[in-house]
Amino acid sequence: MKEHLFKKVEKPYKKAFKKHQDSLFQTLQSKLVMIDEQAYVLVGEERLLEFPLISHFDVFDAEGRSAPGQVAEKVHNFFAYMIVTDALRPVEHSLEHINEPDEQLMLEKIRTLIDEVDKRITNERISSDDVGKLEVAWHSFWELYQPRANRLLETTNEHLATNERAETETIKHIFTTLSLSKTPKESVSMQSLIHRNYTFGRFKQEDDPIEKVRKGERGLYNFLKYIYRVLLVLIVLIIVVLLSENDFHMKDIVSMLVPIAAGYVVKQQSKTRLQAKTSAFLGDLRLMQEPIAGDEPATIRSENHTTAPKTETAQTQTFIDTKAIMLNHLILPSVFAGIIFLAAGMIYFEGSLDATVVGWVVFIGGLFVGIAVVMPLTPLAKNRLLITDHELQLRKEKFSPREVVRVVLKENGKTIQIFVNSHAGAHNVRIIAGEEERVLSSMQSWCAIHQVPFERK
Repeated sequence: MKEHLFKKVEKPYKKAFKKHQDSLFQTLQSKLVMIDEQAYVLVGEERLLEFPLISHFDVFDAEGRSAPGQVAEKVHNFFAYMIVTDALRPVEHSLEHINEPDEQLMLEKIRTLIDEVDKRITNERISSDDVGKLEVAWHSFWELYQPRANRLLETTNEHLATNERAETETIKHIFTTLSLSKTPKESVSMQSLIHRNYTFGRFKQEDDPIEKVRKGERGLYNFLKYIYRVLLVLIVLIIVVLLSENDFHMKDIVSMLVPIAAGYVVKQQSKTRLQAKTSAFLGDLRLMQEPIAGDEPATIRSENHTTAPKTETAQTQTFIDTKAIMLNHLILPSVFAGIIFLAAGMIYFEGSLDATVVGWVVFIGGLFVGIAVVMPLTPLAKNRLLITDHELQLRKEKFSPREVVRVVLKENGKTIQIFVNSHAGAHNVRIIAGEEERVLSSMQSWCAIHQVPFERK
């Protein structure tokens, strides 16, 4: 749905939003929306991972000025209604199989709502009439369906029919992602969740910009971007020179693609990590500063977004503080070894060095492999494993429950895989002998409290 509603921001609106822009995220621009014969656009960024709406934004008029409050909320709500309604399609299929009068009326209402959405997906410009008709259809459906949605939030899937199970999963997913909580409150309404995103997520031009966290890592990422761009320019220049001299061969392509590919992977991994860490910070910040139950309006404005509120009475509960072997940090030598072996092979293939030099290079690569094999047996491999009520710490790396996707206990019962949204692979943690019961008990309790999936393989 979003690909039909938003596109890459145009230069005038990019300039208008520059004060609040975060280069880690793509800045998007909505279709034009006509309100009282004036054109408006929503410009913003998706900074909260898996959040269905544009989480940080402003609404501008044709001159790039922040729109009045009521107009801006109307524009924001139009796109929120479009996106959420598109996600509600499984609800229509579920209601088709229920022959009760109330559910049949809900079916009629959601079909009208979906029809209003479908009519406007391909519109290049949204008229005031479009906004009004969608708003009427939206409220007409949710006034009737909200009590059923609240009931489904309390329902387990065990004894439901297949169609009702799909409906329940859909409602729980939408409410969970919008509320930024794995346990959304049954009393919260859909309209209040959308209103809170507007209240908390809108940044007018006169507002202070939100604090950018992890500035050291951002500096490193910007440096990597700069180096990668310089590398690309140099390689293009080399290719041009070789082509002009008719001296361009397949071996040249291979030797140039390797550093480009390696640089791109490192740069993208750094960006993905920063995006995930920023998203976790902003999500936790939003939960801490606004109500998550009931329909009371959120009162926190963007001026208060720079730091998380301090709770002096809160005490940290420690589940376990021990040592464990962090296997991921022992893989790096193997990576270096692989690079050295690759370089040695290329050098030998080209015949640019004699066998003695190649032998030394291979020996160094083998040494790295040996280090990777022996390292887990040394005291250097043991690092801190800390589990508290609000975070998980591996060495010096800290993860909030929002960042942990799932935890897997390997079949040997001694290795835990921790999957987080800032890393493509798992963090592999080997439990030290004698600590298995304590670590597993603490990890399972932590996962249960924060509803993080815990699996056994």
